[in-house]
Amino acid sequence: MTQKRSSIEIRCFRAESWMNKVENPKDGEDKDLDAMFIFYWIAFNALYGQPGYLRHRKQIGEEKERMGEEVDIENFLKLLILLDHEVKIQATLNACTEQIKIILGDKYLNDRSWVTWNQEQHKTLSERKSSGFPDRRPGLQLIKLFRQIYVLRKQLFHGCSSNKGSKNRKALTHSVEILKIFLTVFIQIVRANANDEHLKALLKDLPYPPTRGGTG
Repeated sequence: MTQKRSSIEIRCFRAESWMNKVENPKDGEDKDLDAMFIFYWIAFNALYGQPGYLRHRKQIGEEKERMGEEVDIENFLKLLILLDHEVKIQATLNACTEQIKIILGDKYLNDRSWVTWNQEQHKTLSERKSSGFPDRRPGLQLIKLFRQIYVLRKQLFHGCSSNKGSKNRKALTHSVEILKIFLTVFIQIVRANANDEHLKALLKDLPYPPTRGGTG
């Protein structure tokens, strides 16, 4: 009889399967930035994701609104920082200083900028360059970094940019590299702390669990 896999094992398996698709493409498959970002984000989502279809039935009003995707991401990252004691994560942040600086300074990856541009009808490049909000809010650098990358994720996943469009190439290039590096670190931390009670509690509810005998 096959031993039942834990939620954490399945999450890591799913994440690595999507990472493998990016890093080991089949013959004839293009290795384009849009696809690489999407597949790396799917891998990340496999690690932190929560079964929202259950949550929506149990929670209402402000509590439900507050418990969104961004909160799930932040809760996951904050716990990894604690479990890692900022050793691997901080070393990785230090190694990606220039890329992180560019991502955090990108006004187009900050929803507050888009709100301002919409309210003030700023549509030209010069108008947008002179306004907007690079992320200067206090908080953990890792959280701020993924908050910015999440905006890029929304732009791509929700059809708010064109395939291979020219305007987001710089942000995509740096975000793909950051996701590639950090995903490996995240999986290492999750696996190393698979028996931690806090991590097991956070990741126990596996979205769309596989049927018994399936691969996940």
